[in-house]
Parts: sequence; structure tokens; C-alpha cells
Amino acid sequence: MSTRTLLSVILIGVLLTPALSGPALFAQTTNPRYLAEFPSVDAVMTGMKTADPDETAARQMAAFTWLMQMILDMAGPRQFMRGPQGLTPDEVNLRTTYNTALYNMQRSNPAKYNAPGPMQQLKFSLVFRNQMIRALFAPTFPAEYDKVVAQAKQAQAQIHQQAVAATEAREKAEQPAAQQAIDQLRQRFEAQQKEMNMDPQSREMRRCVTSGRVMATCTGNALMGSLMPNVNGILSSLDPGQVGKEVTGPQFAGVFAGSGWRLEFSEASVALSCQDMIPDSHAYTIAFQNNRAILSIASTPANIVLAYNGDSFTGPSPVTVDGRIPLGVKQGMDPSGRNTTTYKFERVTRTCARPTLTKSNSPGVVGAEKNLLVSMFNDGDSGPPTPAGLRMNGVYASAGGFSIEFFPESAILGCGPDIARAYPYSVVANGSELAVKIAAPDHPLTLSIEPNNTLDPGPGSYLVEGRFITGQSDNGDYIFIPRTATCPLAPLAPGKVPSMPYFPPPQAASAQ
Repeated sequence: MSTRTLLSVILIGVLLTPALSGPALFAQTTNPRYLAEFPSVDAVMTGMKTADPDETAARQMAAFTWLMQMILDMAGPRQFMRGPQGLTPDEVNLRTTYNTALYNMQRSNPAKYNAPGPMQQLKFSLVFRNQMIRALFAPTFPAEYDKVVAQAKQAQAQIHQQAVAATEAREKAEQPAAQQAIDQLRQRFEAQQKEMNMDPQSREMRRCVTSGRVMATCTGNALMGSLMPNVNGILSSLDPGQVGKEVTGPQFAGVFAGSGWRLEFSEASVALSCQDMIPDSHAYTIAFQNNRAILSIASTPANIVLAYNGDSFTGPSPVTVDGRIPLGVKQGMDPSGRNTTTYKFERVTRTCARPTLTKSNSPGVVGAEKNLLVSMFNDGDSGPPTPAGLRMNGVYASAGGFSIEFFPESAILGCGPDIARAYPYSVVANGSELAVKIAAPDHPLTLSIEPNNTLDPGPGSYLVEGRFITGQSDNGDYIFIPRTATCPLAPLAPGKVPSMPYFPPPQAASAQ
């Protein structure tokens, strides 16, 4: 990793104060700005009340404890720094306010409220924390909180990695050349042994890096998987009409616009707008008829059904759509005396023109934010763009050790858990063929999409041209050597990346 990357990471960790979206988010000038969304002490006391006084006290004390921790989680590396680069005065003051309220409650009945026991259990309950966030914050806050925490964790991980790399580089420079050569051989041997016993998260991260995907993208996927493993499932269960549940299989990506319509896809959901309505999130599903994709968007008064032909969406007739239009902004004050900004909307029904939408070169809001974040952590390189249109999601695997892990911009072909390589891919649904095409140089692979959501590559075997990390160069780049493996081809079903290496079955001895 270069010095410029380290400086960018440190500045991001110190100054990261993302702007949230939605009503009342820029209510007053706070640093960071998202602190304006945190509830007052009175709001916590009121919002956590129940019919039982002891349960109320337990919920209130746990809420203050969680709110103080949330401020630290969103600050990320800054919580460990001192002076201007550490926590801001607003963060310190808000945590002090919450801590004072907690202390006063504990002091009111020390024997019950300050002793270990049932009164303290909610302080460690993530279920309670999520309930509290929904009760005390704006509906848009949970997703933004998870995003800010993920960014802070990534910045902290990058700083740690750079510190480790700097220490290793210094130690390496101090060693005699002969000793360095011996150490390199020893490290390579130890790395191969450790790979077999590596924890699943580290092994997955190593696999992603050796496959050739952008380092920052690999880090982001790992952080999202560890910090928010089931956020989509939770949001989908809470509002299945707005947030689609991610599944292993086809999905759409990118932006499509035309005839007064706009669709912007993000995982299993799509932001839809037509005429003067603002974009609203909708769940969607995909079906295939005669080797063509049919998109069904959850909407009222009726679902919106569009045919997809590879470059555009079309509908048979004008469509009636329920949505919202903006009415303006209202300035005011909340009960605690803070300035507030409230965005007003009106529910409306529009009859929109017959849908005819073509794919746009715009990455959209979601794509632009992702590209910016990845480039900030990767020396300005955001990696290959995600093509608009049909994509695949999740992992498909076969009993023979062959697997394909799909991401928006690429697919990782693997033979066993560690030997893997990423390539661009496309999903074809042109009426005569329904297939996934892997654009691997010299040995492309075509897999037909079957009605039971399996992928059939046909007979034969496949050589995966993977790599092995042997060390790092002086500028922090990984050093690779080739490492290949061949797996038999067989139908692949939704599953997981194999955890054990693939070993070919022994050949029967031929008669002499």
C-alpha cells in the first residue's frame, strides 16, 4: 500500500462525517452532522417507557449505554486519538449527557439498578439495540448507521494493515540478504500450512485477493458480511413490499430510464419513479418465460410487470402507480429546542406512460457512492464497473469441488476453497438462449440456467488458474506465483464455497 493510500485512510478515519438522507438530518450544525439525529435524554426516557417501572428503568439504562457505544462505533479510529483528531466536542458532550443520565438513574436505587443481574442484561442485547434504534431514530437511520460503522471499521482495518506492513518492511530492511532469503522460504512454507487452518473469514478474504478482485472491494465485502450478515433479511421481513429478499440467482443492476420512468436497482430492491414522483424503494422478482426475463415490481394499486430484452424494459400499456411528490421543507424546533428540518410529501396516484426504458451509462446514486468509497481505499481505482442489466448473486457449487461465486462486477471460478480466479461475465436471455457466460481468456465457460435454479456447464473438466501470495513488495503490493487446479464439471446448485481442497479420485490400474 502506498503512502498516499495511508494518508487517505487516516484522513477518512479522522474526518469521516457522512451526510445522511431523509427528514430532519441537517437539523442543526453538529460535528459530525449525524449527531443531530440522536435523541435527547427526555426522548429516551419517554420512548423506553413501559407499564412496569423496573422494566422501564432497565430499558432506559440500556438505551443510554447503547447510545454512548454507537457514538464510538461511528467515530471509528478517532475514538483512540487525542486532541483535534479525536472525538469532537459535540461527541464528547453528547456522551457525557447520556452518561450523566445513566449515573443519576443508577444512583437513585443502587441496590437494584447498579448491581449485576436482570436489570443489566439489555445492555448486551443486540435485539434490544435494534428495537431501540427503530423507536428513537428516523426510519432512514438504521441503514445509514450500518454504513457509517462499516466505513469506520474499514478505515481502522486499513490503518492496522499499514502499521503491520511498515513494521515488517523495517524489520526486513535490517536483515542480511542471506537471512532474508531463508526467511522467505520459511514464510512461504508456513503460509501454505496456515492456509489450511485459517479461519473462514480470513480464508475468504485471501481467496478474493488472489482471484484478482480489487483489494478495497474484497475488504468491503468481508466487512459487510461480518458486520451486517442478515440486514437485508431483517429489512425485507419488516417491509417486504419495499425491500426485496436477496436470493442466490439472477438479479438486476444499474439504471434504466425513458418515457418519464426511472429504475435504479440495488441488490433485491429497485428505486422506481415516474412523472413527478420521487424515487421510492420496491421489492422485485424475476421470472423467465421462453428464455426471456420478466420483471415484476411490487407496487400499488397493482404490480408492475415489464419484459426485458437485454438492453431495455417495456410494458404493454400505461401503468397506474401510487407514490409520493415533494411538497417542500418546513423549518421548526423539536421539544428540546433544537432546530429541525422536516421534508413534506404527499401520497398521489399517477397514470404513467407505457414503460419503455433503456439502460443508462449513469452508475446511479448507489453505484456512485460505492465507486467513490472503493476508490478512496484503492489509490483512486474503483475497479471494473457493474454492467447494467441481468446479473447473478450468491454462490453455486458442485460435489466435485468446482464453484462460482457471483459479484456485481465479476464471477470467481474456484476449484476447492483456495484456488480461484475472477473474470467478467454476462447473463444472456435473448429468447433462444438462457445462460451465464464467463469471459475467461483462452477458456471461456457457458452455463445454462435451468428451471430449478441450477447452472449446467455441460460435461468435462475445468482448469482454474489461481495464484498464491508469497509476500509483499516494498510499496505494499502482493507478490503472487501461479497455482492451478482442475475440477470436474457438473451441475452447480446454490450452496457454499467448498471448505476442503479437491483431490481427483485414484485411477484404476490398467491390465498389463
